[in-house]
Amino acid sequence: MRREDGRGEAMREREPTGQVIAEKGWSIGDVSRACGVPVHTIRFWEKELSGYLAPPRTTGGQRRYTGSDIQRLREVRKLLWEYRFTIEGVAKLLAGRTTEDVVPPLLREVA
Repeated sequence: MRREDGRGEAMREREPTGQVIAEKGWSIGDVSRACGVPVHTIRFWEKELSGYLAPPRTTGGQRRYTGSDIQRLREVRKLLWEYRFTIEGVAKLLAGRTTEDVVPPLLREVA
């Protein structure tokens, strides 16, 4: 699925790059490009789904995403954009649950 970023450019899903970055965690910009989701949208989802999306932060306050964080973002994106859930619906669905409890194998095939 293609979305546009704030400048009207199409965003495509990609894998984050760089071994060194992977060891420390990916930045929000890397994750945005990898998932095809604008940075401000990722921040909003984290605020609304804080129990499910909560990447660790550095001592300077920067978010650092792991592979499982990226997978969770992709699952949220799928629920919102493909299955047409509302953010409130996703929050209720995910409340206090882990990815394995919520996302059926059908969703994981495409994620």
